Amino acid sequence: MQTVIAPICKNRNGDISDAENYRPVSLATIISKLFEHYILSCISPLLATTDNQFGFKPKHGTDMYIFTYTDCVLLCKQRYPSVFCFLDASEAFDKTNHNLLFARLIKHNVLMCIIVGLVQVTDQCK
Repeated sequence: MQTVIAPICKNRNGDISDAENYRPVSLATIISKLFEHYILSCISPLLATTDNQFGFKPKHGTDMYIFTYTDCVLLCKQRYPSVFCFLDASEAFDKTNHNLLFARLIKHNVLMCIIVGLVQVTDQCK
């Protein structure tokens, strides 16, 4: 039950000498894959996900995500036609001064419900 870990380049146009530009991929044996499949089949009924999760979930594909995303964008544009933006902070949570970020969002009159949502996401990522 040995596994070989191979590095895969994330960004081929990036710095290939930077270790952060690689992600590990495990090349497992057939027996290991069968064992993982068995364990997953045993614990999957115990794992809870939200309706907002589309990836790595049975019977949920990108077409459902694209439909939901498009519907959400159209709804938000109808309610708030003058302002619309996306904030991808998925890799910034551990590198950002959250107090400063939230203070600046408040200073720029960002809706409080959005700031509260970001605070909740930040707390979950810690």
